[in-house]
Amino acid sequence: VLLSGLADRFPRRTVMVGCDLVRAVIVGLMALPGTPLPLLAGLLVLAQLAEAPFGAAQGALLPSVLGAHRYERGQRVMLITHQAGQLVGFAGGGVLVVWLGSHVSLGLNAVTFLLSATLIRFGVKARPVEGTATGQKRVHLQVRSAVALIWSDPRLRSLVALGWLAGFIVLPEGLAAPFAEEAGGGGA
Repeated sequence: VLLSGLADRFPRRTVMVGCDLVRAVIVGLMALPGTPLPLLAGLLVLAQLAEAPFGAAQGALLPSVLGAHRYERGQRVMLITHQAGQLVGFAGGGVLVVWLGSHVSLGLNAVTFLLSATLIRFGVKARPVEGTATGQKRVHLQVRSAVALIWSDPRLRSLVALGWLAGFIVLPEGLAAPFAEEAGGGGA
């Protein structure tokens, strides 16, 4: 939750490129042969943490790129594209893991983050950070008051905890092939 605020403090394109570069390095480390499974799990969590500021920056950039008139339609197209890409990625990733092995597949995944960073850097127009230091201070106060509200109500705490658990759903998906290989079952 707190990493999402980076999208309001720095230029959004810079945040997106930075997150992709961080994920490229982390996934590249995951691709190294012999990486123990617990370290893979930790690296995967770190890679997922970089998704929060990327998604926040992308979501904040969309209205300025599309304008208010096309924003809702653009959101729908992005959601459908994301979900379709995830399905294709699961199928294609599974085939790649069987064909090339998990380490080479993770290496290719790291390269896709580098490609994404390059496309964003050279394909997205630089836009200044909106707001002033006062606006950023206001965001800090809003986050602090929201945290106080959430932690003061047990029902809200439960909902937030459940939401955080949903973020860990990628662990089994991301570690399935390396775990199967380490357990002697093979990538297939």
